[in-house]
Amino acid sequence: MELLSGSDLRCLQVERLKALVERLQARVPFYKAHLKGIASDKLKTLDDLRWLPFTNKADLRNNYPLGLLAVSAGELVRIQASSGTKGKPNVAGYTKQDLSLWAEVCARSLAA
Repeated sequence: MELLSGSDLRCLQVERLKALVERLQARVPFYKAHLKGIASDKLKTLDDLRWLPFTNKADLRNNYPLGLLAVSAGELVRIQASSGTKGKPNVAGYTKQDLSLWAEVCARSLAA
């Protein structure tokens, strides 16, 4: 990836963005509604990110604890949560692949 030209990197990022939008719309009821009207094939450049709605803290709390998962709960190998001192805690679930990717990102940051 480090050897990609700027234009090739942007193309890869747009393709991954399209795939993410499609996956969320297909697997997460909240995002099916939240991203209604967003067609992944209309995303052409990274500037099109401006058309995507934010997910805010209220959305996280309203879908507590695992309502925003795009995988089955059985695929989770780690769950982290805030303390919830101001109400419901915020929960994040991680798959084995998520943790592997995070380890790679951390390792790359040390080599950069």
